Amino acid sequence: MRSNVGQGTWRFMSIPLLSNPGKLHEIVDDLEGIYWVLLFGSLKLFACPGQEMPLQIFDWQGANEHGRRIGGDLKKCWIQHSAQLNAFRLTSPILHKFLRDLQLVWFRFYDVLDGNLSDSGDDAEDLQARAAKILSLAATPSFWVDKYAAVLRSLDEKQPRTLEHQFSASASAESRNLEGRPVDGNA
Repeated sequence: MRSNVGQGTWRFMSIPLLSNPGKLHEIVDDLEGIYWVLLFGSLKLFACPGQEMPLQIFDWQGANEHGRRIGGDLKKCWIQHSAQLNAFRLTSPILHKFLRDLQLVWFRFYDVLDGNLSDSGDDAEDLQARAAKILSLAATPSFWVDKYAAVLRSLDEKQPRTLEHQFSASASAESRNLEGRPVDGNA
């Protein structure tokens, strides 16, 4: 479903929506918006003390040749230059890695979208065909859900297993009432 309503929270809108006010709103714009919401929340809630949040990434705006408000330039720079995220310290190394991995996914997407195909020895036609396939897949929600899920799975493998024990103990406690009897009354 496509729309060109042009509404949304400026800070979390996709780069294409911000840079082209007439662009049709597609699901890939919403999926990119999820990245910006995650990044904003992570920088705001999990920054190490003493760091200033780089709000200009989310808030920058200018005007196009017709005087219409545009944005996204600093978001594009953020995606293209991982040093900015690497320099920002978060209290959770796993969250930091998650954001870096997602940034890489979006970097690769924009590389293909912008036609910046690497010269890996493949012929140009093969690269163009692969780029066209990626762009076609990127229009589907499942493409991005799979990308986000892959990043989460990679982090899950690094999570300490003590969290599982905390959750199972919590669930067990919730299954009992205050007197220590099972909730269903079969004691």
